[in-house]
Amino acid sequence: MSGLSQEAAKECIVFLSHQVECVGKRPYIEDYFNELLFSVVPFYRYTNGEGFRNKFGSNHRLVYDSGGFQFLVGKLKNPDPLKTVAIYKKMGYTDKDILIQLDLPPVYHQSHEERCRLIRKSAKFYHIMSKHVPVIPVIHGWTLEELLE
Repeated sequence: MSGLSQEAAKECIVFLSHQVECVGKRPYIEDYFNELLFSVVPFYRYTNGEGFRNKFGSNHRLVYDSGGFQFLVGKLKNPDPLKTVAIYKKMGYTDKDILIQLDLPPVYHQSHEERCRLIRKSAKFYHIMSKHVPVIPVIHGWTLEELLE
């Protein structure tokens, strides 16, 4: 990319990549974006997330997504907010970074009861995680009534 393209890319708020493997490889996304969002899904399976934050300069803000949707679709098993906390800590987040709570987004085809169960479980996960790390709460729902229950 040319210098002009690189400057234009820095105007973007956040670059989303679910592929942590792309960090440090050409094209260097970290050269084009100052705010990067990564799913921590690979680190639920592997222990190689240690020091992940060190791959970026202090001018970068990282947003860590818990990957909660992967639990709902069956790609990950047994969502555990404390395991997510451990992953965030192992990755080496800084005060500048944003941590997203482990959330379980309800899906439209689920029953009202199942969606409400997931909303309550996500709220519980937030309260557990917020005792250990500064997480951003996430609330999902298909209707206002579901969110108010």
